[in-house]
Amino acid sequence: MRLFFHKDIRPDDQEVTLLSEDSKHIVKVLRMNIGDDLHLMDGKGHRYHCQITDPHQKKCKVKVLDVEVMHKAGANVHIAIAPTKNMDRIEFFLEKAIEIGISSITFFYSKHSERKNIKLERLERIAVSAMKQSRKFWLPEMNEVKSVSDVLTCNHKGKFIAYVPTVSTEHLFKKLNNDEDTIVLVGPEGGFSEDEAQLAKENGFEWVSLGKERLRTETAGIVAVQIMNMIDL
Repeated sequence: MRLFFHKDIRPDDQEVTLLSEDSKHIVKVLRMNIGDDLHLMDGKGHRYHCQITDPHQKKCKVKVLDVEVMHKAGANVHIAIAPTKNMDRIEFFLEKAIEIGISSITFFYSKHSERKNIKLERLERIAVSAMKQSRKFWLPEMNEVKSVSDVLTCNHKGKFIAYVPTVSTEHLFKKLNNDEDTIVLVGPEGGFSEDEAQLAKENGFEWVSLGKERLRTETAGIVAVQIMNMIDL
């Protein structure tokens, strides 16, 4: 399947002009021509079956033959995660989370965070690439960096924080309900402070474990996404 991303296409469009970069790749590299088929995605769950009408290498035009709404993996999966000092690791988390299935990602900083800002535009490009490579058709919503106290005011039905004060802390999997819109908070490698964990509990968050092993931030995020997707199996 020759699949391309176009954020501005709409289900009622009959003809679309592709972006310059994609046009060049289609015409010069793939050597596609009039009448050749390709597919577009808009990141909102639609797959567009299209046919080339004008193979211009800067403004390739296609007509839309059919529009299909695709399954949304990770429909109730929202991860709030503290960016790592090394951005390569949070980028790795983003790629894998999209492959598994995730609907929303919020970045936050807390007391032990080593990074309080990110380049959201770069992460959005990485997210689009991961979506295309894994044949997903829903681009997760990504929210700017917030303070942990801001994140705690969310109104999700299922609210959990990966914080393990005792060995008896219950595993996330035992707490999940597949009918709920759920958020899981994953802290920095220094962990959440006791005050932050207590504030989370006061805001309706439950303390949960992600397993017996000690996990790095990006690994914990990936594990949480996988656990949340397993409830749908």
